[in-house]
Amino acid sequence: MVPAIAVDTTTMTTTRIFPVDPPDGPGAGVGGEVRGEGEGVSMRGVLYRPIRGEATSGARTCHRLDEPGGRASPTRMSNQGLAELITYLRANAPTSTTPADMRAWFVSMMRVTPPPAEARLEPSACDVPASWITPPGVDPGRVLLYLHGGGYIIGSPETHLETIFRLAQASGARALAVDYRLAPEHAWPACREDAVAAYRWLLAQGVAPSRVAIAGDSAGGGLTLSTLLALRDAGLPLPACAAFLSPWVDFTLSGPSSKTNGAQDPLVDPSNLALMAGAVLQGNDPAKSSPLFAELGGLPPLFVQVGTAEVLLDDSHRLVDRVKAAGGEAVLDAWQHMIHGFQAFPTFLPEAIGATARAGEFLRSKLA
Repeated sequence: MVPAIAVDTTTMTTTRIFPVDPPDGPGAGVGGEVRGEGEGVSMRGVLYRPIRGEATSGARTCHRLDEPGGRASPTRMSNQGLAELITYLRANAPTSTTPADMRAWFVSMMRVTPPPAEARLEPSACDVPASWITPPGVDPGRVLLYLHGGGYIIGSPETHLETIFRLAQASGARALAVDYRLAPEHAWPACREDAVAAYRWLLAQGVAPSRVAIAGDSAGGGLTLSTLLALRDAGLPLPACAAFLSPWVDFTLSGPSSKTNGAQDPLVDPSNLALMAGAVLQGNDPAKSSPLFAELGGLPPLFVQVGTAEVLLDDSHRLVDRVKAAGGEAVLDAWQHMIHGFQAFPTFLPEAIGATARAGEFLRSKLA
């Protein structure tokens, strides 16, 4: 499942965009200015600052800016953590492709980054299996509806507890993590039905849509988009915003990066991804089931984060492009040379913390 790795670790770079103050309004500022160490950067009326403690081996951590939704010019970063993460993933590749063995492997692999002691899964009364995750100090009236990744076949709120906790904390919201039905036992669109049911349940509890965000990683990112489309088509009030971490939104694997980045991304093998799509869809049309190819108008503001070494890189680029073409708001946050799912590995990558902080800041800014 894990291909041979051919990564040049001598010139690794990263793109981080971290706002401090809101823009002064349309037309505020033109162009950017890089200031001295610790002073931050100003562009279009927004001040950006370095995030302390994100770099190792002495490289300066600085956030370079671009137009929202555009492709940023990177700054240099330490390569040690990424090289160690790639080594870890290669050394801990799955040895079996049965669903049960894959799920056990994933549980074991994700233990490399244990959640903090205060991160707990608490039972909910949701109509589908789901758990509350409430970081200290967040607004309990704000809810982050989280859909975990794992190719629709593996994963759970428990395997993603550390990431969900961190994102919820950055968002200033408690999270409701849905333990949706997995393939191959439950074919598409069972998982989407569970996600929609969880959102309907939140509305029935009196949670205002303006106080709800939906987020997901990998397959959970694709499920986030499919859920938004289902809610829109059902005429339900939509959440305030959504965030996508390395999303898989194209079951046809038609993006060029599915071919060009196969040797760089240790966590996603394009050939195995095609097999997973078959196990999920079980006869459903891949193109018609792919949320990327739906009509994408009328969606709330979207934040899309991806690593440039990902097999699924072009899923993110095309998603942002298509939403903007439909008149919507979408921001692309591309992290140079990062691999699929990098946000889940802060043990190796301090950048993972900066990435979820950036996503959380976007969600926080949109939630009522």
